[in-house]
Amino acid sequence: VCDGVDADCDGGELCLRCGLCCDGTVFAQLLVYPDEQEFVDGLGLEVEELADGRLSAPEPCPAFAGGCCSLYEVGRPRACRQYRCSILDAYVGGRAPLDDSLAVVRLVRSVVRDIEVATGMERGTHSRRALQAWLEEHRPWEDPDLHREVVVAFSRMHVLGMHWFGYEPIAAEQATADAGEALVERSTPL
Repeated sequence: VCDGVDADCDGGELCLRCGLCCDGTVFAQLLVYPDEQEFVDGLGLEVEELADGRLSAPEPCPAFAGGCCSLYEVGRPRACRQYRCSILDAYVGGRAPLDDSLAVVRLVRSVVRDIEVATGMERGTHSRRALQAWLEEHRPWEDPDLHREVVVAFSRMHVLGMHWFGYEPIAAEQATADAGEALVERSTPL
């Protein structure tokens, strides 16, 4: 248990029960350092070159199985080992007990389910990559009233993603989040 006093606490207990950074919920891809491409290939992860020349492995990660990382103890790519979300920082820093940290994970999963319902995705098929494709195709920010459930649910996910995971939105995500926030502001009585 991380209580802010245990110097050996690395947060593995939380990470192995969360997986939001591995299952495609938060990230569409994992950046791969050039000097570890062979290692990452050896782990069975697909490596692709991005338009800007950087290497990445698409998410959801195929090593994320049964609700946890199958490589956690074996050895993970450097980006996985180095990444720390704010949930993990709060837990390891003793500012949030495990139950509170897992409550945030459950909240994110609940919002993901709302997004699945609003977009017509089958339960359990959401990933950031799939959502980005849906947003690009349907452009819900252009008619937020028509896509009310999507833009409102996504604006919640956007706030959670920015606050807890520090991800950077693509243009379609930002436009959708902005439309959702504007719709909520318009609908909220003074």
